[in-house]
Amino acid sequence: MNETRSDRWLLLALSSFCLLTGASLWETVVFVPVWASGSPATLSVIQANVGIDSTVLWIVLHSLFEAIYLAALVLNWKLKQRRAGLLAIAVVYVCLRLWTTAYFAPAFLAFQKLSSASDKPEALIESTVRWKNLNYIRTSAMVALNIWMLKYVGTAIQPIAADSEFSRVDRSGA
Repeated sequence: MNETRSDRWLLLALSSFCLLTGASLWETVVFVPVWASGSPATLSVIQANVGIDSTVLWIVLHSLFEAIYLAALVLNWKLKQRRAGLLAIAVVYVCLRLWTTAYFAPAFLAFQKLSSASDKPEALIESTVRWKNLNYIRTSAMVALNIWMLKYVGTAIQPIAADSEFSRVDRSGA
């Protein structure tokens, strides 16, 4: 196995996940508070005919990351010291994607279809606020996963050999 190639794909996977997490943070901090502020009129921001439809963005970003991560997983599979960590990261990511697919995406699509003159504004306000609050948890989990992946990739790619110059540093304090 060419470790240089596997290292590059691991770094590419990390970079694409950082991009994905950055977009998620931007959406959570800047975009979601605008449309989920509790007023039915603010939903026009996400309505496909007049607002911003971020569906394509998320499909492209997640598909890109997933393809790159799959390639990195395949190229690193023979390196047993990397396999368990990469699988653990993948499992957490898949759990977050399942949560997104089961709750966030369908709810967001439903919000897009609602008119600003909703018949039940109280229920709408309650559901958008719930979506926004759960999104804080989901985005925090994405950031935590990104930090974990950053630490994991950093240690997986840069192991210090026992006989290296760094391992011979006197740490006794003398």
